[in-house]
Amino acid sequence: MDELPVRPGEAPASPTPRPLPAAPHRAASSPPGAPHSLRISRSGERAVDLTWEPPSPLVGGPANGYLIEKRMTEARSVDFGKWIEVGASFETHIILTDQRPGVPLQFRVVAINTTGASPPSHIVTITL
Repeated sequence: MDELPVRPGEAPASPTPRPLPAAPHRAASSPPGAPHSLRISRSGERAVDLTWEPPSPLVGGPANGYLIEKRMTEARSVDFGKWIEVGASFETHIILTDQRPGVPLQFRVVAINTTGASPPSHIVTITL
């Protein structure tokens, strides 16, 4: 093999570059466990602040993200009793704005990964 000329102050050219080894990761073999310790607080006149703890690493696969669901509890609501996805987060915290004041609202969180979704967290209720 011919050597490439090297000028003073330069490092010799390396042979064919090799790919870097992949970072170790834990592949998801099953859906994650349920998020826990869901807490809710008012964050302004029409906003709520939700925080929760990630699923236990001993239950299911690791969580890649979270879906936040809301249910209207007022019988006059078009969406009465239906769980509707209202947000997503990679973190264990989210602020949801433009919430309807004067109506009890219920929220829950579902952890997700490449193999599926967890059971939902416990439900929290707030009236703005």
